[in-house]
Amino acid sequence: MGDFADRLQAGLTDDRRLPDTLRAALDFLEEIGARIDNDHGTFLRLYPGEPEDGQSGVYFALPDPAHLRYYTGNDDPAETSSVVPIARTGGDGSYAALWYDGDRVRFGHLGSGSGSSWVGLIADDPVDFLRFLAIGYGEPAWPEVHALTPAEDLARELADADESERFDLRPPVELQDWLRRTFGATTPARADEIVARTPHIDAETDDDPFWRHISAISR
Repeated sequence: MGDFADRLQAGLTDDRRLPDTLRAALDFLEEIGARIDNDHGTFLRLYPGEPEDGQSGVYFALPDPAHLRYYTGNDDPAETSSVVPIARTGGDGSYAALWYDGDRVRFGHLGSGSGSSWVGLIADDPVDFLRFLAIGYGEPAWPEVHALTPAEDLARELADADESERFDLRPPVELQDWLRRTFGATTPARADEIVARTPHIDAETDDDPFWRHISAISR
């Protein structure tokens, strides 16, 4: 049992539990050396060792109870504790979150609004959520990359870069291999094989269940 998963669990309210599959993934990442402790806190990346160019910028972070209260403008923890941001998906401050939807645990995306506008369901179960992260996008917060492979997205970003500024893609192969060994789950080439839609944060209405939940608890 990993310390990071224990600390993440401790940040949840008493009636919320980490899904066993997600806990197992966090334990695996910690075991292979993906944890980073620095002046900003404790984080779990998708790769062992120090960050390098060409790696996904996704990282797991310990819960901040104030995050959803600030995001939604709602000070009622009975409502805001239903959504727990746990993984940074973009440098703009976007996060993937646990969503305690009744007796189900699902996964949603909270676009920052100042960058990514995507607020919607990522996946209904932990394995698909982990498959989404394991694709290896630099910043999966951006809906426009979901129809591209990470390599295509990187090539687009570096199209005007000098040769000295170019670097190779490094997918999170350790996580991909672990998912295959543990669950027989393959990692798709593109996110749109998992994420059906990417509703806009400012839409007037939408049928996406996570968008509707965030809308319902926002003030």
